[in-house]
Amino acid sequence: MKSIFGLLLLFCMACAHGVRVVFVAAPGQGQLHDLRWGLTPLPGDAVDQQWGVFQQGMREDQFPVCATAGSQIGVKIVWETGDTPGPWFIGYSICKSTVSGQTFWFEGISAIHGPNDTHWFASTLPAWVDRLDLTGAVTIPQPSGLPITPKVRKSIIFNVLSAPFNPMTPAWVNVLNSSTVWAYGSANAVQATTSLVSALQSRGTYNGGFNSYISSANDSGETFQLRRFLQDPLYPYGECNEFADYMVCMSSSIGALDLVSQRSNSIFGSVYFTFNTIDPAGTNSGNNPHRGQWHYHQIPVQPSANFAVWDGCLNFYPPTVPAGPIYGLARDTTYRGGSTDIGLVDHYNIGGWVPTPAAGFIPNLTTN
Repeated sequence: MKSIFGLLLLFCMACAHGVRVVFVAAPGQGQLHDLRWGLTPLPGDAVDQQWGVFQQGMREDQFPVCATAGSQIGVKIVWETGDTPGPWFIGYSICKSTVSGQTFWFEGISAIHGPNDTHWFASTLPAWVDRLDLTGAVTIPQPSGLPITPKVRKSIIFNVLSAPFNPMTPAWVNVLNSSTVWAYGSANAVQATTSLVSALQSRGTYNGGFNSYISSANDSGETFQLRRFLQDPLYPYGECNEFADYMVCMSSSIGALDLVSQRSNSIFGSVYFTFNTIDPAGTNSGNNPHRGQWHYHQIPVQPSANFAVWDGCLNFYPPTVPAGPIYGLARDTTYRGGSTDIGLVDHYNIGGWVPTPAAGFIPNLTTN
């Protein structure tokens, strides 16, 4: 019986200059989702999800792929015009969490695959949110006279709860680089969004209420300059607008809760309120627990749960009750409050609590 390498040599005339090793999901057993880099407008910003040849100096996420948790995925060869398809095989593959280091599979050399075969990996993806590293080697026929050598390939797999939805259609790579890590281990949407609120509040920095990455704001919505926000050296950094819009983006990127942004009242006019003791995100001197006054406050809310609030911009701080993080609080009662040391609002100095717009809004995203 011929060895694998001997059999491959029979196909040494097969040309594989530009072949691509692409990901597939088993029908009825998984799903892959489109990605974009978030650097330029579509369609040029779309990610070609392939198990790419990894070289020193490349970004770790040079070849990202997005899949639903629990999916059975595999790879196949896409032959380019002018190639003569031939046999190929997997030298090895190992998949592990970049967060915990847990290994989900390690497989050695595979059987020889035919030109149009799919190689299914040894296990399904984990059933929770995670960021995975898939490294391995694929041997593909080379032009005549060249050595048949395996190519080491590496991809980051963003393991999400379900298909990303608006405004993350497609999902941005640099949003997923955070959201899949911050929501690591979450097996359902409530658990994932809770983890995202906690992470944003603990890692973010509220800038005191200065507009940083928002433009074209009115009572119907606004534009979120997401690329610039992600590139800020202090990321995640901004005021309540950026925090709310980013919660919307992160939750939708991993298929968690259906959040939208909304404001406590109109951004126009002389409306303002006195707020109870809060602890804003960040550790700079201006973010110590305090009371104060705001013209408005923007929050991420969940329309399908009577506009429950998931606010990663601040915690309620004693004597304010309920003290602690804002995980799905009832917007117009527990969250709003309305008297001293109860909820966000002590009292309105001018105007009143009128959530605006009534249905909330999905921020427009821009790479500008």
